[in-house]
Amino acid sequence: MNARQLNPRAFGRRSQRGASMMSVMLGLVIAAVLAAVVYTQFSESQRKARISENTADITSIVAGTKQLFGTTNTLANVTLAVAVQSGAIPDRLRDPGLNTATNKYGGAITIPVAATANLVGIRWANVPRSDCVDLIVGVQGLMRQIAIGANQVKPLDGVINMATASTACDAAATAAIDLSFGRQ
Repeated sequence: MNARQLNPRAFGRRSQRGASMMSVMLGLVIAAVLAAVVYTQFSESQRKARISENTADITSIVAGTKQLFGTTNTLANVTLAVAVQSGAIPDRLRDPGLNTATNKYGGAITIPVAATANLVGIRWANVPRSDCVDLIVGVQGLMRQIAIGANQVKPLDGVINMATASTACDAAATAAIDLSFGRQ
């Protein structure tokens, strides 16, 4: 007689244990794959929310500035302090007790160059590489000109050069985007 004939249950248990271990391993692999998919989707939705929030903030600044200064031909008088004090830059972005403002990326909002009669520029600093191009695309319709450093992404009253935008956005971990808007 062989061992199987003497104790048939012992062999059945071993194969059951093996099948149970395989089921557990398969379940763990499926759970890991699902967790990776959920994490990826969550990260992407957070990124889109950041872009949407910053696009809304920029839109609000443009609308507020045009409303307060554009209709009276006083765009040339816009400075950061004036924009903050007048409410052209929303209170939610204002640094408490100061005439400065910070965007949702933690970067300073500045007006880097003197405004002209028809054009005001703001700098949106600390934009992550992953959000840069999408943020530019999101606000480009409001802007007359867009630059990242020395790179003209959108020439005055022109169209976006996506190759330049991608290259400039990928050049560093974060970017400062210069956005110019005003009357044509």
